[in-house]
Amino acid sequence: MLNVPQIANIQDQNVKDALQKIVDHVNRASVALRFDPSGLYPAPAQVAGLSVLGGTGEADVEITDNSVVGSGTITPITYWVEYSTDPNFADPAPYQVSLGAARNARLKVPAAHLYFRAYSQYQGSHPSTPTVFGGGTAAAVDCTTGASPAMQAAQGSGSSPAGRPGTGYGLNARFAT
Repeated sequence: MLNVPQIANIQDQNVKDALQKIVDHVNRASVALRFDPSGLYPAPAQVAGLSVLGGTGEADVEITDNSVVGSGTITPITYWVEYSTDPNFADPAPYQVSLGAARNARLKVPAAHLYFRAYSQYQGSHPSTPTVFGGGTAAAVDCTTGASPAMQAAQGSGSSPAGRPGTGYGLNARFAT
């Protein structure tokens, strides 16, 4: 948010009031347009968990995010999943999939042993630190054989709690899931 502490030192009340109105309008516009006029928003917290089930050419992805999503002005949050045949996600570069506000997805993927990671990002922030499926060491998911994977538990979306349908980006940007 834009803050001009020098306003307090202005002697002319009309100038002081006019400048404060400008600051207030800039701050209201920044909330509506999802930007911070003083710089980048901080990145969201790292997602708590990533679960992936594989089947022939399919992956069912479940992201767990127990953090407080947003600060009341930083919404919406977007979740990303990346997959690669390289556990270091370097060569080849990972394929990126935006899940929007959703924390569950059913993906069509190549029939291969794949490594997955997930992270979140606010518009106007850097992404969070990725969470790798398998924990500290990436674990491969077999997407070469078997039936379609089972659907995992619904984790909600945006700032809504897990399993609560019909909330899109969420009902309360300060709700901890």
